[in-house]
Amino acid sequence: MPPNETCTVKGITLHDEPLDWAAAGDHVSLTVTGMDIIKMKLVYKITSNPNLLAWTS
Repeated sequence: MPPNETCTVKGITLHDEPLDWAAAGDHVSLTVTGMDIIKMKLVYKITSNPNLLAWTS
């Protein structure tokens, strides 16, 4: 994502099963809202609070 843009994670899935959370190394799919798909590249920085379902890159 471009710097200083945010989005909200609406859902996390692993092998088509919904999850409440994921850990480092998990290969998951994220459903996100609040971002322009054309600007999206790679999420590389996640907030330090694992309870948040939003991040800033």
